[in-house]
Amino acid sequence: MEEKEIVVKFLTNGFQLHPNTLQWLKSNEKKIDEIIQKLKSLENPPIIVDLKVLETLFQEKQGLLKFVELKKRKEKLKVDDVLKYYTSRYEKIKKMLLGKLELPNIISINKITPLLTTFSLIGIVREKNDYDKSIVLEDPTGEVRILLEESDYNDVLEDDVIGVKCKRKGREYVGKVVWPDIPLDREVNKLWEESYLLIGWGIKEYPTSGKIFVLDFENQNHDLGTPLFLESDKTVPQSLKIENLNILLIPLQWLEDYKKIWGVGYQEIVVKFLKRRHLSPKPPKPYLSNGDDFVIEELPDIIIIPDKQQRSSYKNYKGTTIIVAGKESVVVDLRNREVKVG
Repeated sequence: MEEKEIVVKFLTNGFQLHPNTLQWLKSNEKKIDEIIQKLKSLENPPIIVDLKVLETLFQEKQGLLKFVELKKRKEKLKVDDVLKYYTSRYEKIKKMLLGKLELPNIISINKITPLLTTFSLIGIVREKNDYDKSIVLEDPTGEVRILLEESDYNDVLEDDVIGVKCKRKGREYVGKVVWPDIPLDREVNKLWEESYLLIGWGIKEYPTSGKIFVLDFENQNHDLGTPLFLESDKTVPQSLKIENLNILLIPLQWLEDYKKIWGVGYQEIVVKFLKRRHLSPKPPKPYLSNGDDFVIEELPDIIIIPDKQQRSSYKNYKGTTIIVAGKESVVVDLRNREVKVG
């Protein structure tokens, strides 16, 4: 069914379609009649139907896409725009760091005095000095130079928001970096009903029972189960939701620069993102806006990295399953989050 036919069908039944629904409806034509009937049965049916409306119709929330809302950069950026972007990042991540036991006696930078021998700070890394492995950390009240251990120094990037446990050493300050990270007591999200997520390129084999959700990077029109629709712009992270499970897709293009910086594999890069609770420590200029949309406030349960050139693999990090969707198909049992490759 063409997009025009879908639009006409809804119009003749008294409903207007928001543009963000068309791709999903094209991939789920068999559900169109059911959706229209459900809309008509509502006590106060909406005039405009968008993805949020569709999601409320199906309490099972079967794979409806929830886009990461990214605001494109203005044509002419003002100093105030950039300031708001960094302030947004700082305030969001600061809230996560404030509760960390590894950061005792947190103070603002302007409260540092010669009498203080140990204290903790939260700030943004403004610059790095390779010569002595030091950083300049700043917060809204000032800035300070801190010496780091080599491993911390190599891991930290400019513009990272970090906590630092500091100790005075002569006239200098030595610090240990503390990341916001994922809480140790985080519960692992699961589905109660028998359900599976299939991930791959041209999937042919699948479980014969239970609910089936399909994320096929070559074929979005699937009869195997409920297809998960991908946004047309596949160069930025995308967020999906299956019931209470948060799924995040991160394209390879998003990770390449960090692979050069850190010299580690894709899964390790994602672990570094999770520790930072940020998807783009180095500001992505096309998306620089009045707020930082890349702070990971809602933790993902499953992260998927599509890479057809590699073998499929996975690892778990503090309740998040990180999957490289490579040559072999991957099946995730959503009842226990066990992963089967091939």
